[in-house]
Amino acid sequence: MRAPYHRESLVLQQDDTGPRHYLNGSPVQEGDTIEVRSAMGWVRGCYAWSGRVEFWPRLALHPDDGHDSARLAVLRRFGPDTPCRWPNASD
Repeated sequence: MRAPYHRESLVLQQDDTGPRHYLNGSPVQEGDTIEVRSAMGWVRGCYAWSGRVEFWPRLALHPDDGHDSARLAVLRRFGPDTPCRWPNASD
């Protein structure tokens, strides 16, 4: 089980299939829901990444995340030091 609200950044590691991001020790899969810290607070969305280490991952925003969609792009890139966390299962 994943520890809720453990704040850390994604860690890029090499595994059997190639480069992969890990969050709080668990591999992050395409489409997994994670939360990323932004200037507006924690933003929840689906993790997306090309698998190419030269490109940053993206967060596909959920339409019901409570933020003004006019202020946010559908896909947001986030850097390697951006705080991330697994969402709380009870949310």
